[in-house]
Amino acid sequence: MRKIRFWVTAEVENRGQMVSYSSIAPELPADCRRLATEAKLDLTRVYTCSARTLRCSNIDEDLKIAYLTDTDIVVAKEVDRTNPLYELIPMRFDVAKCDATNRYDYRVNQQ
Repeated sequence: MRKIRFWVTAEVENRGQMVSYSSIAPELPADCRRLATEAKLDLTRVYTCSARTLRCSNIDEDLKIAYLTDTDIVVAKEVDRTNPLYELIPMRFDVAKCDATNRYDYRVNQQ
């Protein structure tokens, strides 16, 4: 079994910044209009669209990551508290490749 050692200076959340738009705003992104149409929202009524950046689109947004290189990352996963090993190993670390091709998560909502 080969051991891999690495040092991480800082972990960050996989999700980044978030912005919210109103459908009456002139800067409403085209992706928001497309999603509202696909969701069959009433386009004559006001709806909101939120956009959030993801650092790595192939990793769960709730996980913490640290960069080893531009594409290699360390992913920190909390071990299930019901697992008997939790007291010994509360966090598990995996090495993965970061895919940044789909970095934006858009959602539409209408009340």
